[in-house]
Amino acid sequence: MLSFATEAVKDEQVAVMCRYCRRVEITSFRSFQSGRLKAIAGFFSLSPRSVIDTYNSDMASLVTDAVRNEPFDLVIASEIDSAPYALLAGPMPKLLDELQLATFYDQFYGQSQPLKKIRYWLTWAKLQNYIAQLASQFSGCTTASNQERDQILAAVRPKCPLQVIPNGVDVEFYVHKQSKPRPDTLIYSGALTFDANFDAVAFFLKQIWPLIRAERPQAHFFITGKTDGVPLKQLLPGERVEFTGYLDDIRPAIAG
Repeated sequence: MLSFATEAVKDEQVAVMCRYCRRVEITSFRSFQSGRLKAIAGFFSLSPRSVIDTYNSDMASLVTDAVRNEPFDLVIASEIDSAPYALLAGPMPKLLDELQLATFYDQFYGQSQPLKKIRYWLTWAKLQNYIAQLASQFSGCTTASNQERDQILAAVRPKCPLQVIPNGVDVEFYVHKQSKPRPDTLIYSGALTFDANFDAVAFFLKQIWPLIRAERPQAHFFITGKTDGVPLKQLLPGERVEFTGYLDDIRPAIAG
């Protein structure tokens, strides 16, 4: 397994993955920053600016080293950020896992300001072209929902097979589990570092949370997940809204 990390990874975390993987290598992921020189140069590229700005030569070296030393039955690129590196594996079968376009689609079609509309159109057009080219070099793609699949087929028409594989849950954990829910409590279990989750919480806090508080002033809203680099002030959370940070196990929080 070759993976990106946005923060320091503990030895015990690597040890857990080593139970399943013969080799585990990790390199730092540099998030997209629109003001960096590479990002600005990306305006003149046919690829999305985020792809240009975040390209990681260390990951490229890890991949080329891995495929040079041994053959693999399948190379899996987890999400679009990993796709460019999978292509370095050459003729080996490749799978692009959990392809998502909804955030970019909504960003463009939901924008009403003319200048931003043009900017997001450019992003959307580049992304469509980029995904179409990527998909032609993969043996298959997966996405997490039928809605995402339909959107991908309409926008890109990938030349490789596209299969829906829903996100899973360990249902056995909840068998015979009993808990006493806290009254007047809501919990959001998606990390705000993902744009779609941030947009969802922003909408909820602005449009729905005031209505709930009007009827149930004692209500409490918990938002889970890391908030590193997240512009929390834009959310205007207000009273009785709490950011829990990353939880090692979210299940007890949801249960009670």
